[in-house]
Amino acid sequence: MNYPNKREIIQEILEENGCLDWYVAQPDKQNPASANAKCILLNFVEKKRAELIIPNEWFQDPCRYGEITELIWLAVQNSTPVESQHTAHYLFSFPRQPNQNGNRGGYRI
Repeated sequence: MNYPNKREIIQEILEENGCLDWYVAQPDKQNPASANAKCILLNFVEKKRAELIIPNEWFQDPCRYGEITELIWLAVQNSTPVESQHTAHYLFSFPRQPNQNGNRGGYRI
């Protein structure tokens, strides 16, 4: 089954609602249409993390975007603090991606 780009939809909702410091960590860039319903949002400025479950079917129904927006807003409002050490660990836990030269020189998030 094909899923829409959930990552793009969530990021768009965050930006439309003024949550400009929030970043979609899951689904990640390598798998933006993941079938996993769990979503993780990070705010590196305020050092906060939000987790939520959004049913995959909701992303296939544009009429549900209002409900997705409400869930995201509640998750952001009830986010939990993240220690800097945990934030750094999260950032560098991604597998290295090959760069233009084919070597694994840097992280790509």
